[in-house]
Amino acid sequence: MASNKKRVALKKGIVFQVPLSDGSFGYGQIVEKARKNFFNFRNNGEIPNLNTLVNLPVLFQISVYDYIFKEGIWPIIGKADVNEQNIDFVKGHFTYDKDKGCYLLWEQNGKRIVEPDQLKDCEYVSVWDYQSAQQRLLDALDRRPNYWVEQDKNMHNPDFLDIVNFYKLYGYEFKLPDSFKD
Repeated sequence: MASNKKRVALKKGIVFQVPLSDGSFGYGQIVEKARKNFFNFRNNGEIPNLNTLVNLPVLFQISVYDYIFKEGIWPIIGKADVNEQNIDFVKGHFTYDKDKGCYLLWEQNGKRIVEPDQLKDCEYVSVWDYQSAQQRLLDALDRRPNYWVEQDKNMHNPDFLDIVNFYKLYGYEFKLPDSFKD
């Protein structure tokens, strides 16, 4: 039986389309193997001018699993030069040390302990699945906080809301995607 997986070379500059749960499409670009930029743009699925697209503001930069591209979940729509200003978009990366009960900000010279309020423009060190990344992009385009981003910054808080109640605060009815129910 043939595999559905495609051989895809995930190279710097590749632009991809992200289907969103509201029926619209968002867009991103591979900055390097472990970093993908997601742009402040959505439409009905018509392929935009790539050179214009990659010069739009970046909403966020994260790592996602390669299978998303290899299985065609996010179609590759072309390639364009990466805007050099968008390569180092993230201000810092952090983790939470459960044993010590503190956040650690990763820097060139190592890690240092920081308070949660110092994580505003930082990214939690993780690799995102496509469902969570799609929700994050939809949230960013709708100017709404993302549950998983806020959860990462509130690991110290045992009273942090569940996903449904979190989104209710913002007037959004979160529905668990079928792919999450497996």
